[in-house]
Amino acid sequence: MKGRPGVFRIHQHKFIETKGLKMENMQGLKEQVFNLIKNDLLKDKEYMKDTNRPNNEREFKSPL
Repeated sequence: MKGRPGVFRIHQHKFIETKGLKMENMQGLKEQVFNLIKNDLLKDKEYMKDTNRPNNEREFKSPL
């Protein structure tokens, strides 16, 4: 398990109406939700700052 203590940031989106949708609509709904989250993450400078670094540039703190 990776991670470290710190601030946990969340973003709660508006509800996506699913009333009246059928199983045939599932793929479209999945894509809509995925794109909503992906676009918010790409606009989040703090998230991009942390995730755009190669692994060998990240800080590593041994749990020992």
